[in-house]
Amino acid sequence: MTKLAEIKKIKRKTLKDLKSQRRIQVGIGTCGIAAGAKEVFEFLEREKIKNKLDDCMITGVGCMGECALEPMVEVVEKDGSSIIYCNMSVDRTQEVVDSHLLKGVKLEKYSLTRQKR
Repeated sequence: MTKLAEIKKIKRKTLKDLKSQRRIQVGIGTCGIAAGAKEVFEFLEREKIKNKLDDCMITGVGCMGECALEPMVEVVEKDGSSIIYCNMSVDRTQEVVDSHLLKGVKLEKYSLTRQKR
């Protein structure tokens, strides 16, 4: 197999894997860390194990572009739809876990679109 063919094979597998899981992305750029994103990220990792959220992948991403609304957490569903939660604390993140991740009910009150009204 050529290197390009190997890379394409890895890409196809990765894309397939991504579509089989929900992604929870935490903005852990400098502004996010300063606002408490590290604690939110670590909390989500513990909740994933505690609640057996095996269909979720917790990842850190860079700046999400709205520094004043950090920490921000984006939940990307398997179908590609997503919601971005703003000004997250561990307490608010617990609400997101309990409502959105466990029951499938999004919390619009913390969403980016609501914050920007």
